[in-house]
Amino acid sequence: MTSTTTRTLLLAALASPLFAHAEGHLGVTPVSAASLGFLHPLSGWDHLLAMVTVGLLGASLAGKHRFALPGTFLAAFGVGAGVALAGMPLIGSEWVISGSVLLFGAYLAFATVSKQIVYATVAVAALFHGHAHLAELPSGAGVVTYGLGMFAATAFLHVTGLLAGIGLQQRTPVATLRIAGGGIAACGAVLLGLLAAG
Repeated sequence: MTSTTTRTLLLAALASPLFAHAEGHLGVTPVSAASLGFLHPLSGWDHLLAMVTVGLLGASLAGKHRFALPGTFLAAFGVGAGVALAGMPLIGSEWVISGSVLLFGAYLAFATVSKQIVYATVAVAALFHGHAHLAELPSGAGVVTYGLGMFAATAFLHVTGLLAGIGLQQRTPVATLRIAGGGIAACGAVLLGLLAAG
């Protein structure tokens, strides 16, 4: 048996338990639960765009807001997750989540909205994002490990947006960030349109 064949068989043997956990969520281990939690915010364009845009907004506001705005999102995200854990429903989650992409993009594009409105919108949207994520907790997954993965992914997306926003401001004209906001707002409009059509 060649070394290449040996390596292939070894990788297949190691990978099969991971796929078994991912499909059907049976016998979910702490490691796979954390992985599922981490992957969940990355699995939908609505969540992904909203969270990255919060980082971009933080960069555009500058100063203490670079960290305070994503921090506000994470705090409200945790409250929303707690509401879902308590079994309390939030009506219209999909609409609010898709709408948040549109609003966040518009705030970035126009840069004329007051910081108070931006913070309030981010907090309300994060409540629904957190609720939606934990409401889809896979059967057999531990809440703590799944939640930690979920928070880690959310923070990662915020940091990605923050660093991208700082980089755009330093290396490109100011209008570039606004153009990006317009594109994100357009994506939000498309997501809302798909909801309305479906």
